[in-house]
Amino acid sequence: MGCFEKVFFVYADEAVAALADGLEVTTVYNTAPEKGQGESARLGLTAAIQSVIGAEHDYYMFFPCDQPLLDQDTVRLLLDAACPGCITEPVCPGGNHSPSLFSASFLEELLALKQGEHPRLLKTRHPQSVVTVEIANPALLADVDTLEDLERLREWGTMSNEK
Repeated sequence: MGCFEKVFFVYADEAVAALADGLEVTTVYNTAPEKGQGESARLGLTAAIQSVIGAEHDYYMFFPCDQPLLDQDTVRLLLDAACPGCITEPVCPGGNHSPSLFSASFLEELLALKQGEHPRLLKTRHPQSVVTVEIANPALLADVDTLEDLERLREWGTMSNEK
């Protein structure tokens, strides 16, 4: 998987799990998705720790699966900005976004997230540790959860084709 040692795909729906077929990823079933994104993060981190017993990782990166235009160049910018003790995140017009890259120094706090808590809570707890990377094109970080979001993304694509 390129620059990643291992990739874990946390899912709660078998139809979604099928998206990982044929990819070099380890799938992790989330039996309690109602607990929120913190649960998915905990499951993925636990699987990562168990997969390489005795080895330590420097960073952990969380990707939502609903950013269809996120590309490897954007991910590379985040990886290049990483530093020990930091949380690296992209920013663009409209605010801060995902994916987020956490230094291993945050591992215990990530594993201790309570039900309903999201990894971004650590950004609030440790604002001095946040490193931002400017991304000029907001479409690269667009989160598509609804048909309206998809339509907005289509409109951005039309606008960028006109320029």
